[in-house]
Amino acid sequence: MLIRLILPICSGIKGNPKKYSNNSLNIQNRIKMLQHAMSYKGNNIELVATSNNFFKCDKISHSFILNKLNKLKNKKNLLIGIDFPKTKNPYNGIPTKVFSFYSKNNKYNIDRYIWEVWNPNVKRNKSTFHAFKKQNRIITIKNKSITLLSCGDILSKVHKSGQGLPDSDIYISLAHLDFTNYYINKRRDISWIQSWKGNEKIVIVTQQLTIDKLKNKHIFENKQYKLLYPSNVFDSQKIYMFQKSKYLVKTNPDYIFIDIKV
Repeated sequence: MLIRLILPICSGIKGNPKKYSNNSLNIQNRIKMLQHAMSYKGNNIELVATSNNFFKCDKISHSFILNKLNKLKNKKNLLIGIDFPKTKNPYNGIPTKVFSFYSKNNKYNIDRYIWEVWNPNVKRNKSTFHAFKKQNRIITIKNKSITLLSCGDILSKVHKSGQGLPDSDIYISLAHLDFTNYYINKRRDISWIQSWKGNEKIVIVTQQLTIDKLKNKHIFENKQYKLLYPSNVFDSQKIYMFQKSKYLVKTNPDYIFIDIKV
């Protein structure tokens, strides 16, 4: 299966989940980005996965999202993370959802969605763990089972070092912004999923990036995106960097596609 990740480049304000990026307020630009992802060398793409906070709007709703997405051509299976700043999260996490959409009769339908459980302002306890386990996180595409994670849900303290993670072929976390070396190298929550669930498991993190993080060796090294496991998936990656004009560039992109084989 060929998966395409979309990494938007954006301005970010760290430390406040409601202000990760104002770029996501420009929904029209994000729709153009999605359309490009569906169309550019897209014949064999079977799943497109965005970052979290890909859309943000005070009046956002499921019908609003479907209306926007159904304008797309060449629809693919789609994972997308969306902030709902005016909506209470029933699991006490930050107000964001990860959606899985599938196309039927050229119209998108919601397969499922999950709420994020992680919240920096809520002490993690048994209820956090139960909230994590309670949600049905698994989708299936091309006989591959995929566990959906929303940004901070990948952290070991949320799912108790893998105890709450369902068994699946792929674990994909849609992160908000600059998933930094603190989580990658010091806590190692990402790569440790393989030690908890099996070395053959595939772990993917997609995210928005600020331009300086393109030079961060914890995220990119030798022009390769590092948040892909195991090594055969990492080695399969093909990276395309674009400006808003849709021209391929080598530096200063506005967004990045990363194609991986799983």
